[in-house]
Amino acid sequence: MGESGTRVWVGGDVHGPVVVGDRNITVTGDRSVVTVVEAGRRPEPRLRGDATLLPRRPEGMFGRTQQLGVLAEVVSRGGSVQVHGEAGVGKSTLLREAAHTLSGQGRTVVYVPTTGRDAEDVLQEVFEACYDTGGYRPGRTELRRLLAAVEVCLLVDDLEFPAGELELVMNTVAAATVVFTAREPSPWSEGQAFQLAGFARDDAFALLERGLNRPLYARELPAAQALWEATRGVPLRLVRAAALAGRPGGTGELPKPAELDSLLPAIVETLDPAERDVAAVLALAGANGVDGRALVALVPDGLAAACRRLAAFGVSVPTERGHRLAPDTGPELADALRPAPAELAALADRLRAWFAEPDREPADITEHAGLVAGLADALVAADRARDAVALTRAAAPRAALALRMAAWGRILDRGKAAAERAGDRRGLAYFTHELAVRDLVTGRRVAAAAGMAAAVALWRELGDHDQADLTEQTQQALDPGLTAPDPVTADPGAAAPDTASMMSPPGTGGVEHAGIAGAGKAGLGLTGKLVLGGGLVAVAAGGTAFGLRTAGADTVPVHLRVDTGVISVQMPGEPEGRCVRAPSRTNCTTVIKPAKGKRGPVAVQPDGPLPTGVRFVYYGCDQGPAAASCTVRADREKTVCITTTSPRDASARQECARRTPPGPNARPAPPTGVPLEVIVAAGWAAGVSIDVPGQPYCPNTPARGAVVFSCRFVVPAGTTARLTARRRDRHPTLADHLQDTGSVRLALIGCDDISNPLETPAVATCTVTVRTGRVLCLEETGMRNICSAVAAGQWPKLPATPPPGFTPGPYSSPPPG
Repeated sequence: MGESGTRVWVGGDVHGPVVVGDRNITVTGDRSVVTVVEAGRRPEPRLRGDATLLPRRPEGMFGRTQQLGVLAEVVSRGGSVQVHGEAGVGKSTLLREAAHTLSGQGRTVVYVPTTGRDAEDVLQEVFEACYDTGGYRPGRTELRRLLAAVEVCLLVDDLEFPAGELELVMNTVAAATVVFTAREPSPWSEGQAFQLAGFARDDAFALLERGLNRPLYARELPAAQALWEATRGVPLRLVRAAALAGRPGGTGELPKPAELDSLLPAIVETLDPAERDVAAVLALAGANGVDGRALVALVPDGLAAACRRLAAFGVSVPTERGHRLAPDTGPELADALRPAPAELAALADRLRAWFAEPDREPADITEHAGLVAGLADALVAADRARDAVALTRAAAPRAALALRMAAWGRILDRGKAAAERAGDRRGLAYFTHELAVRDLVTGRRVAAAAGMAAAVALWRELGDHDQADLTEQTQQALDPGLTAPDPVTADPGAAAPDTASMMSPPGTGGVEHAGIAGAGKAGLGLTGKLVLGGGLVAVAAGGTAFGLRTAGADTVPVHLRVDTGVISVQMPGEPEGRCVRAPSRTNCTTVIKPAKGKRGPVAVQPDGPLPTGVRFVYYGCDQGPAAASCTVRADREKTVCITTTSPRDASARQECARRTPPGPNARPAPPTGVPLEVIVAAGWAAGVSIDVPGQPYCPNTPARGAVVFSCRFVVPAGTTARLTARRRDRHPTLADHLQDTGSVRLALIGCDDISNPLETPAVATCTVTVRTGRVLCLEETGMRNICSAVAAGQWPKLPATPPPGFTPGPYSSPPPG
């Protein structure tokens, strides 16, 4: 390593060097070069005089005096504390305030957020806070030696690691007092744990009054009490309730408990363009959030006011450096906020320009690995894979210098996937090589050898023999004798190849990087991979069995489809058409080509438990539709479709059933619920919500030029459901001078019990018991002709293959004639 450990940008290239363990990495814009560093020439970190690392202090926090006192008292005794509680209860806010309180008492406080980091990246953060490091990431043993006696008060936010990684952190900082937050109680047996509950009644009322910007009226106290009980005092949910009630032009009335689940989508409906732009960027970034400086570059107009309003509405929450989307937002909101393809490309260009600014530090790139990954996923889904390659290609070299291996790997994984999708062989060679370098310096020697061999093959295919020779020389110098299996001349008489490696998606070498496959461990959403067994792994698309080439096999195509809004799934085979993989979402089809007649299991293996009561269901398998397990015989071309039993995947189950017609002896699929259609013929309606758990809010967003649209909910048979539709403040298509909200009334037609439009002009509610499929109609003044047409059966019927238990009836589509 160079003595100074400097980082220089020259003509667009990035130069190190940096040291990881006993490996020296010199990073350029073309590739990373690795050499061995002798023990006497490794950096010698110097302990800092002051290791304090504080977050931004939260503004206006109240209601947590007792909890702060408990933390301070436990820390004063030298004990560790874990604070757990549900999303939105205020754990991060409490920890940030505690950091300043404890620092004010003379303690050396080091605050580290863990979102997007693995355990070793968190420890590197602590190491850099305590030592002047000179571009050095020690190996695990050396790091433990350096941190073992460091006495700091370590505050770690969102520590959601598995037990083994949690133990690694705690044992490495053995002399530190540790305070950490998590949603669930951790298995760590030492120290004190307490659950952070919601606000007490008086504090909850005070929070509502702050959001309303006025005292609660006496007549509102019962409604406030009901909200406090329904929200369990969770501050984020109370903030939203007050914000919606107190918005300009609103009714000023506190929402009812049954309306709580639809508050966030209703608030998003009221956002102005600048606010939607900011929220869209935060949605792309996921749990990592976005630095305030990056937001200035990405959303230059109206940023400050937009951030204030999003936080006041509970759409976003402040972080130690910027903002992130509220922790309880789901993928539906991210989908609703997703920009158009051209705007995604423009965002990528602005982010690349921000990365390239002369004063940009490598840590600025790795802090935004979530945004890079989310934006790259969105670009690939929008058929802009080349823009995703350009973005990740610009970010990756600088990210390497930050010494955050999980973040670097996440960017490289997305770049490799985008290059594959774009058909960019040079980009694929670069990302394959860099992933191999990352594997090498983090101790994954076999995966590194396989990756370098793959990169050599790609560069020779491209005619770039200099790059290929350099990679071969690096591999031989670092690990003589260690080579990857020859993919062309495998011995047919040798022992069977490692099944786990063969089951891995192409290009991973059987090792998960901290990208889509490893995201669950970093708190980035539930992930998993689709694995194949038996003869199905013998031959894949193109005649290659994930590294074993077969010649002249009689193959048949098997199309593998995963469609779910619950989990992000890595899949084997070649992508077929549009392929979406994002945190907690997969909509992708790939194709494999096993030898004809071969048979084997197909299964999605998640990296963590699915939500309670949810399991995978398989269609197109030998077991029949909606099966709990799947075995496939490749006797002819066929499709296997996989989703889950989650209410979120109701439409996906119907689509899987449509794509995989059952065989003559297949068992019928059990009913999973009955649909309830609401035809929306009311431009003044913001949307429709239902109080059935798991059913999403349905915003009023008809297709361009459509007269009406419909909302479909799927509920258990026999459910008595309450539906709510609220009136907009402004009509989306009428001129200002035509808007007169006072004369608009909403009503739901076809219910068992409905609200009186004269008594509740701004909201329509109804109660309906759903035993078989039913169709309702939401109307407004002057639109009764459409609901009348529905009632008279003058509209087209539902599709020919309705879900089980559904009685066909009117369905939304252009009116007859």
